Amino acid sequence: MPAIFVRAPGGRYIHGIGLFSVLTGFFQEAFMAARYRVAIVGCGGIAHTHADSCRKMPEVDIVGLADVRPEALAEFGKTFEVPAEQHFTDYLTMYDAVKPDIVCVCTRPAQHCAPTVAALQRGIHVLCEKPMALDLEEADAMVAASEQSGAKLAINTQRHTDPVYLHAVKLVKEGRIGELRTLRSECKTYEAGYGMMNIGAHYLDAMRLFGGDAAWVFAHLTNAAGNDITPADIEPGERDTGLTAGKACTMQIGYASGVMGVSEYWVGTATFGFEIVGTKGALAIRGRDASIFVTNGGGGKANDEIVWETIPVPLADEEKEVVAERRWSTIFMMRALIKGIEENAVPACSGYDGRAVLEQIMATYVSQISGSRAKLPLADRRHPLKHWQ
Repeated sequence: MPAIFVRAPGGRYIHGIGLFSVLTGFFQEAFMAARYRVAIVGCGGIAHTHADSCRKMPEVDIVGLADVRPEALAEFGKTFEVPAEQHFTDYLTMYDAVKPDIVCVCTRPAQHCAPTVAALQRGIHVLCEKPMALDLEEADAMVAASEQSGAKLAINTQRHTDPVYLHAVKLVKEGRIGELRTLRSECKTYEAGYGMMNIGAHYLDAMRLFGGDAAWVFAHLTNAAGNDITPADIEPGERDTGLTAGKACTMQIGYASGVMGVSEYWVGTATFGFEIVGTKGALAIRGRDASIFVTNGGGGKANDEIVWETIPVPLADEEKEVVAERRWSTIFMMRALIKGIEENAVPACSGYDGRAVLEQIMATYVSQISGSRAKLPLADRRHPLKHWQ
């Protein structure tokens, strides 16, 4: 009689003859135990939010850590109770040794592409930090690796899964502010070049939730003196974000839907936030507040007072915790990726979404250099600043 073995939690195998007798004992345990094996590449600051989120999710288990710095591995492993035998200084060795289902790529942006492509080529699903890459050539390679292997690629720009933003989408679809006209984002105190690659990735992603795919970008970038940028202003971006330029930037975005967008970056911005403007009013989301502000825009006369009403977002208990605690911010994205895996569907905030955001950032430089609109998609996939130098 052929033997049947069932893998139980903790790696134990149970012979089929005793299967029914033991199922009752650990059936619930098996299905409540970790179902997805997660490995983390890069043990720096942002990796803590991934690990904190994973520890709060009963459906995942951290099975491996990779970092070129042994001291970072040791400290991170101690914090998140990952044993030393699951620490690796080479991510390829880790992939082959622990065979994770999902890899969180938490390195700096200059090191996003290689570990992501390597994981996808092995059939491992990837949640990669933003920005997904330094240029469109790298982003194209990452998307191609996902398409060729069938492994899912998600980019952690989060707004596609944030319940506050999703509720705002619902309000717009219900006609709360009339017909959608304009999207506005202003980004906190980062210089424009780095700011676009950092917080800008989140807001450009949020704008796509409402406006859809962008058709063109027209931008104005200035240096510290307030003059148009020149090749002399090109510099390496903070935190390995590649070539950047500009201290201040205003982007105009024309969406294929007809909606217009404006995104601004400059040092000294007192607030950061997002506004959705329609023919009958506007919605605003500020910082990490779990509320949406709405106004009818006054009566239409110059002296009419504009009153903002606060709309609490209906959240489940866990959602309230996650929205309030930044360290758990990756939970929504991880669950969106798992949903994509289980349904064999493109996950929310996919590689396509991440690439579209990066393309708008690259188009900003193309527009500034040419002095005209940059039409999307960009034909030249190289970083625009590389061949402007």
